[in-house]
Amino acid sequence: MSRTALSLSNLDDATLPQQTERLARLAGETEDRCREVVVEADTRNLPLSDPSRPYGVLVVEATRLMEEVWYTCDTLSGWVDA
Repeated sequence: MSRTALSLSNLDDATLPQQTERLARLAGETEDRCREVVVEADTRNLPLSDPSRPYGVLVVEATRLMEEVWYTCDTLSGWVDA
């Protein structure tokens, strides 16, 4: 996620088409890591529904961040293609 966040923070109009492609690749990699977190939590039977334990919050926040990254990628791609 750190490379994805760094790419988002360094967007530049002059190279936006290339950056958008890179961001989409990084988002795909980040999504894979997010899935790994979910699978690992499930494999270890972590208490995802217990609000006093951090695991459920981690999964929810990772999912939310991925949705935000994909929305940003889609928005940038639409803007670049326009």
